[in-house]
Amino acid sequence: MIAPYEADSQLAFLNKNGYINLVISNDTDLILYGSKSILFSMDKNLKGKLYNNRKLCKTSSFQIKKFSFDKFLFMCILKGCDYFFPKEKTHFHFIIKSINSFFHLESFFRSVICRFHKNQRIKFLKAFLIYK
Repeated sequence: MIAPYEADSQLAFLNKNGYINLVISNDTDLILYGSKSILFSMDKNLKGKLYNNRKLCKTSSFQIKKFSFDKFLFMCILKGCDYFFPKEKTHFHFIIKSINSFFHLESFFRSVICRFHKNQRIKFLKAFLIYK
């Protein structure tokens, strides 16, 4: 594959749409792009850690009410990603508690986003749209 910069989004597209079964990478952004199966940290013996997105909502460390990938994406962007660098680091447990306190993701978004400076709001929205 030829990609002008990083191939994350292209690989995720191919994986989500069934053109490839697995992506091998060390870049966790592939999760945010929606890849179904990723093999992380592959060693010389071809062993690594297999990620499967079907197990994401069943992971006990994420106690998210009415889990959705969008909620997970919001959490990860708030924590920090390639396209959004929060000025203050926030612990995942606080983000999960905040998400769970709102019935609709839109309400959570409005509540959180209003705390950001205008430039940070734009960067957050761009990051969300890039991964969508």
